[in-house]
Amino acid sequence: MAEVNLEWEGAKLGFRCLSPEDYAKLQGNKRKVADLMADGAWHLADEIRGVGGSEALRRLRELRALDGVVVESEPVKGEVGLWRYRVVVRLPEPDGQLGLFE
Repeated sequence: MAEVNLEWEGAKLGFRCLSPEDYAKLQGNKRKVADLMADGAWHLADEIRGVGGSEALRRLRELRALDGVVVESEPVKGEVGLWRYRVVVRLPEPDGQLGLFE
């Protein structure tokens, strides 16, 4: 799997995820998880673990420390104990309020 520049990917999706400095700080499995989640789509825990190892969900939660990053989770309908996750980014609106971009 090729590495993805989150800032470029975010801009392509209509939001800026990370500054180049923030992205450079991401290392190892945290960077792999961030690259996977950069598409803003929902991902199952097993898919996230597939790129980020056994501590992948912890790495996902650590992304919340980055400015504007929101990690959403919800149960998968019709499946007991199965959850899905996605990353969205809050950007300042022209009026100074935070807006949610997906």
